[in-house]
Formats: sequence, C-alpha cells, structure tokens
Amino acid sequence: MDFRGVYAVIPTPFTADEALDLATLRRLIDDLISRGVHGLICNGSTGEAPSMDADERQQVLETTMDHVAGRVPVLAGASDNATRNVIRYSRAAEAAGADGVMIVHPYYCLPGERELEAHYRDVAQSMGLPIMIYNNPWTSGVDMKPAQLARLAELESTIRYVKESSGDAARIGQILALTDKLTLFCGWDNLALEHFFSGAQGWVAGSANVIPAECVALYELAARGDWDAARRHYRRIYGLLTLVETSGQFVQFVKAGLAERGLPVGPPRRPMLPPTQAERERFRAVYAEVAGAAVG
Repeated sequence: MDFRGVYAVIPTPFTADEALDLATLRRLIDDLISRGVHGLICNGSTGEAPSMDADERQQVLETTMDHVAGRVPVLAGASDNATRNVIRYSRAAEAAGADGVMIVHPYYCLPGERELEAHYRDVAQSMGLPIMIYNNPWTSGVDMKPAQLARLAELESTIRYVKESSGDAARIGQILALTDKLTLFCGWDNLALEHFFSGAQGWVAGSANVIPAECVALYELAARGDWDAARRHYRRIYGLLTLVETSGQFVQFVKAGLAERGLPVGPPRRPMLPPTQAERERFRAVYAEVAGAAVG
C-alpha cells in the first residue's frame, strides 16, 4: 500500500472532565471519511498523545482501527522519548492492524545524529510496518537534515515516508534530490501548495479536521497539475491554514474549528486551555471567510 493524499490527524475527543470520549471519536472518523480524506492518523500530536497514558493510547488505536474497518489507511502515532516505548507502541500498532506508524524525533533529550539514526533503525528492525518520520524541529528540538533522511531510507526499507515540518519550503526538493526511496508529505499547513509543487505526494493536515473538503480539493488540484486553480483555491483557504499553523494554539484551534462546524470534540487537556472569547471570535471570522467559499 502506498500512502498519498490528505491524511487528517485526528484530535482525541475528551469529555468536560478530560476522559476519553470514544463515541465522539467514532462520529469524527465517519465525518472525515465522508468528506473525502484519503487517510487518518491517530495518536499524533494533534491527538494530544503526549498527554495520554499507554492504556488511553491503546483504546484510541483500537477504536480507530475497529471503526475505520479498512475504509481508508490508518497510521498510528508511536512517538515517545524512549526508544523502547516507541518500539512498544509500534508493535501495538502492528498488532491492531494499522497500515503504518508516524514517529516524531525523541523530544527533550535532544539526540545527536548517531543516536537519532540508531533510534529509527532499532524501531524499523523491531516490526514490519512502514514508518513515516515526522521531522518537526520546533517541538522536538531536533532537525533531521536531508542527507540523514536519505541515508536512513537506504539502510532500512520500511522507512518510506517523511512528514516535513521544518517550515523550510526548500526541504522537499533537497530530500528528493538525494533519494527516490522516500515519499514526502507536507507537515506545515500554510506551505501545502509550495510542497506539492516541489514534489510532495501528500499532506498530514491538522486543518483537515476543520476544512476537510477544502484540503482535499487543494491536493486534488495539485495532483492533476491544475496549478492556476490550485493557487486560487489556496488563496481562499490560506488565512485559516496560517492561523491554525502559526498561532501556537494548534490543538486548541482545531478543536474550536470542529465545534464551529457542528462536531464538538470537547476541550484540550490541561495545561492547554480552550481559546479565550477574543481568540475564538478571531478564529470564527477567519473560518467564516473560508466557509463562505466552501467547496462542499
């Protein structure tokens, strides 16, 4: 199976007292699939996985796999600060029937290049699922450069995908110049069109929870090579993509956006707090501009 297209990173629904709300998770899955997303990712950072314990992550994984039931591919977030835990989460994803795993670099411990390579090779050799490396130096503190990504892809056949979230629009071309073994996904919402033009084949999009049909339309226009229409559509949704990506409240605004479109998924887990009234009004104004030009 080859992963392509728009993959929505599912926010984890919580009740008012921060317990898992698995019934709402099922409704969200149905909604996103009905609006055309090409795949789903559970237990990612948008899903607040670092704020959940291992049992909760397993419940989200099993619920997602059971309810998707093969309708679209599912990647499971398997990130942790310790290699042994990433292996455990990756094996659990494989046992549950996930199609792949997405792994961000160990955070806080700031592994060096040798340590980072050993980390991913150990995980790759522990199970058989395809791995999507999530390069996000802003949250992990570690930036995996194109040469190291290309080397890992040559060394381990299951390292096949990269979610590129450095914010450097040149990275896609730089990686593709070094290897043809990696499929690249945009991981920075307001660089999506630039990444498609440079050769990205997919988009891991938090914003796809808020405007799923619009994100899918952008990808499909780019995939067809209809760049003029893609640019026009990108301009229509760019304000919302930018607000979600650059606000510093990514999870909060994704959850607020779902409430705006009639699918509330509860609050974020503390220490994150819901947007203030002023922040919510700012979001509503931007969202209304996009909703007024919706594609469906």
